[in-house]
Order: sequence, then C-alpha cells, then structure tokens
Amino acid sequence: MKKSILFVAALLAIGFTSCKKDYTCECKETSTGTILSSRTINNTKALAKTECETSNVVSSSVGVSCNIK
Repeated sequence: MKKSILFVAALLAIGFTSCKKDYTCECKETSTGTILSSRTINNTKALAKTECETSNVVSSSVGVSCNIK
C-alpha cells in the first residue's frame, strides 16, 4: 500500500513539473530597456527558455537580450 502511494505521488510530481505552459519571450535592447519583440511560447520552462534565446532573430543582434517571463 505504501509503495502504491509513493508511486502515485512520484508520477504526480513528474507530471506537474513537465506541464506545458504559456511563457512570454521578451527581447529588449540592453542599453535603453526598449522592448523590441514579445511573443508567446507554449512549452515547458526549460524548452521555452532555449527557444526564446536561440530562435529569435532579434536576439542575435548585439545589445539585445531575450528572456522568458
């Protein structure tokens, strides 16, 4: 019985940490703080962060930083 409860608890914990959510990828000019672009990414937090930092064309510009909110 205890093993069953622990197993279910472990599955729930894994399920809640890997849920896809909506995150906003916001790219700002570092010197002025001006928002250059903003878009929504529906994924896990780790994948959304990676996608935000790598796939945005604006982020490749010098002086621009992209972060998820």
